[in-house]
Amino acid sequence: MEIHEAYKILSDETSRARYDHELWLSGQLYERKLPITPKRILDDLDKLNLSIAELNVYSINLSLLNSYLLFLLNDHHLAIISAQQSDNYPDRFIRKILKAVDALPLYYAIPLLQRMKPAFLHQEHLTEIILQKEKKLKAERLRSRLMPWLILLLTLLLCVCMYFFNR
Repeated sequence: MEIHEAYKILSDETSRARYDHELWLSGQLYERKLPITPKRILDDLDKLNLSIAELNVYSINLSLLNSYLLFLLNDHHLAIISAQQSDNYPDRFIRKILKAVDALPLYYAIPLLQRMKPAFLHQEHLTEIILQKEKKLKAERLRSRLMPWLILLLTLLLCVCMYFFNR
């Protein structure tokens, strides 16, 4: 049965492409034999952001995207990026990660941002970029929590106005 399902997926080009894409996102498609360099990490982020841009927001597996971003934010990668000062790698890394984080809901995004902060504490401008993004996301969360109450209040106010003007 499993062999039949595997053949069914791998024989169809669309299913195969989706399968390969999910393997790539999980980091299992290609065995990493080459050394991990800042350029390679940034290239992976470029591929990820390109994939996110091409996909419908509702068709993205958010848990898988979060896992892949956590993989890119592991201690080894963060050490490689933060140690590299030439070619502005840390700044480019932060901006590309933040672009990918935009596709995630708040409950995934905040822990990712908090994961980045300690690695870039010695670079104040990068820490400030992360803090600004975190502040913006928290403000969006507050706004989304307050919006139903605001709508309810306006509806009640409108009902009261209609009641008194129709008397």
